[in-house]
Amino acid sequence: MTDEITVGDIAAEFLQACGVKTAYGVISVHNIPLLDAIGRRNAIRFVPARGEAGAAHMADAHARVSDALGVVITSTGPGAANAAGGLLEAHFAGSPVLHITGQTATTNVDRQQGMVHDAPEQLRMMASVGKAAYRVRSANTALGVLTRAAAEALTPPRGPVSVEIPIDVLRTTLQRPRQLEDFSLPVPPALAPDEAALSTLCDLLVGAHRLCSGWAAAHAMQPRRQRASSISASRW
Repeated sequence: MTDEITVGDIAAEFLQACGVKTAYGVISVHNIPLLDAIGRRNAIRFVPARGEAGAAHMADAHARVSDALGVVITSTGPGAANAAGGLLEAHFAGSPVLHITGQTATTNVDRQQGMVHDAPEQLRMMASVGKAAYRVRSANTALGVLTRAAAEALTPPRGPVSVEIPIDVLRTTLQRPRQLEDFSLPVPPALAPDEAALSTLCDLLVGAHRLCSGWAAAHAMQPRRQRASSISASRW
């Protein structure tokens, strides 16, 4: 493996290191360097959608079913905006989705003079429908930003996080980061259950006539199923 790789290659290797097997999206001029890198590695299946809205919903569904990171890749501007509905749905559901979108060249960002699909305040638009949104401002920070975004998406309360990468940054060549060796996402462990809080919850459940649980609550209960079963057996 060569020591000189593009930011697109770094992003593709990063996704593979995170255990991503499938990504969804729409091919566009602003994400071709990333999709080319995914194709060269031939480790992640890219599923093209007819529109970004569908791709975002597919990534959301993938995250719910697999209980792992869902990935959607879109273009900038209208492409990113088209994904907003799916990202908002993932936000409501607490689905860990990483949204990677393009951006005009860095010389034109936030100056409203981009040649193609330069949407004003794109970063704020993405932040408004998800848990957070970040921009890769230089090639050297790409891996760090992607790591922060994916870890945040997987950290409770889970949710979609967007990362926009300017097209010139995606094409930039640099030394392959050493951090990619034996890489693992820095997702903090779940909080240990509080016995007093669990006891209070049991009392509330005993007196409840109807229980409505969201997806995030169901996910939070999953790793503690055996512990909860023993508690419920002793109380109920």
